[in-house]
Amino acid sequence: MNGHGCIAGGRAARLVSDQLSVFSRQMENRKRTPRVRLGAWRLNMANEDKQNNYKRFVLFVVGFFILVLGITLILVCFKDVVVLFRGALGIVFALAGLFMLYAVSKK
Repeated sequence: MNGHGCIAGGRAARLVSDQLSVFSRQMENRKRTPRVRLGAWRLNMANEDKQNNYKRFVLFVVGFFILVLGITLILVCFKDVVVLFRGALGIVFALAGLFMLYAVSKK
């Protein structure tokens, strides 16, 4: 070693030049291949878009069906819905009164 990390025979210089040649080959390959990769990427994205559009359509149809079913059940069982609403309103008022009594007792 000559003190700079290089072997006197110039081995380090050869390693650097080998690395540069590998790097230059990689850069040349990158210049050639993007068209092929980009085309495959576009084709893959087109397939994904079709699948996503199909999934969205299916979810829309299912969601619309559930919405119509829910509205129908509310209208058919309206008396029960009113009773349930009144019961929930009664529970809310009872809890509000309990909370007010608790707040008054703490003062």
